Amino acid sequence: MLTQDLIVEALVDIGELMPGESLAPEDGNKGLTTLNEILDALSIERLGVFGWQWQTFPLAAGTGGPGSPYTLGPGGSMNGTRPVEIRSAVIVASFTSVNGLSIPTNIAKTLRFPIPVLPVDAYAAVSQKDMQALFPEKMFNDGAFPLSNVYFHPVPALNGLISVDLFSWLALTQFATLTTPFSMPPGYQMALRKLLAVNLCSSYGRTPPQDLVALANDFKGRLGDLNRPPVPGAMEEALLAQPPQPAMPPQQPQQR
Repeated sequence: MLTQDLIVEALVDIGELMPGESLAPEDGNKGLTTLNEILDALSIERLGVFGWQWQTFPLAAGTGGPGSPYTLGPGGSMNGTRPVEIRSAVIVASFTSVNGLSIPTNIAKTLRFPIPVLPVDAYAAVSQKDMQALFPEKMFNDGAFPLSNVYFHPVPALNGLISVDLFSWLALTQFATLTTPFSMPPGYQMALRKLLAVNLCSSYGRTPPQDLVALANDFKGRLGDLNRPPVPGAMEEALLAQPPQPAMPPQQPQQR
């Protein structure tokens, strides 16, 4: 299935095309623009997005303060995908070398620990933003575009020691042309078709039928159900709430 086929189906849904009728170039262009606008809008809704990613970046000494933040995105100092939102961050400390000096492999260790991703007001309240230490304890992403700025506190003090894993959700990929193949998980084809049909109505002087609006909302809601993070059950919550208990030593038989 191609992108133009989805646009044709949406135009058939609102009665602008008859089944089997060809798609005019101007209708195709309008449909493609509107479809990509829908994808853009869904990308900022957590439940509209199905893709997540890990990205790993090394951290350098003295970088990450207010005067020298990392830039995250294509071509930035953190050269990768600019995320819609960073959901969590994990510091990875690899004790294999410090400032260029190798550590023997028999004592080399790798530690991983999460740090909070602060909202803007919490980072604004941080004092001594240039303070340096061995490990950062928190981070802040300002969401700038096309490159967002990433700050750490404290700022890392050593080279070759730590990196950060960023876990974030991915924006939905837009369709480049009318002949771009449609490739998305189950449920997205019908949801996008109905959402596109509703959004195209105004361009053709039509009022969206209530049943069409209801279908579009229903299928969008199903995407939300599909993408909603699982809720821990009672057993999982109990396991998460209670730290593991040390094993009891075996009892020795009593001497008679």
